[in-house]
Amino acid sequence: MLKISILTAFPSLYNEFVATSLVKLGQQRGLVEFSFFKFSDFCVPKEPIDEPTVGPGPGMIIKPEVVDRALTGIFQQRGQGYVIFFSPQGSPLSQDLLKHVAQAVGVTTEAHLSAPGVAEHNLHIVLVCARYEGIDAR
Repeated sequence: MLKISILTAFPSLYNEFVATSLVKLGQQRGLVEFSFFKFSDFCVPKEPIDEPTVGPGPGMIIKPEVVDRALTGIFQQRGQGYVIFFSPQGSPLSQDLLKHVAQAVGVTTEAHLSAPGVAEHNLHIVLVCARYEGIDAR
C-alpha cells in the first residue's frame, strides 16, 4: 500500500480532495492511505511554526527545527519515507517527476500499483505542504 503523509499548517484543506474521484477510489481499493499532520502539533505551546525571512524579499519561512521534529514524528509513526517539500523555488510537480519518485520508493511500473501483493511493500511518501516562502536554510 502507498502511504501518503501530508504535513501542513492547514490539514482540513485536503479533506475534500482525498474524498473525491480517483483518490477516493484508490483508498477504497486499499491502494493508498492518507494521514495528515499539522506543523503546530510538533511545537511547544505558544511556539510559532514560522519566522520572517532574512534578507531581501517579503514573506515568512517555516522554522527548520519544527520541520525536523515533524518529520521525526511522522517517521516514528508511519515509517521512513521519501520526502517532497513544496516550495515556490522548486520545480513543478510533473508526471515525469512523479515517475522518478515512484522509482525512488520502489514502484517500477504503473502496473505495480495494481499487482497482487503490493500492500506488503508499504511505500511511504511525505508531502511537506508549505504555504510560505520556504524553510529557513541557515
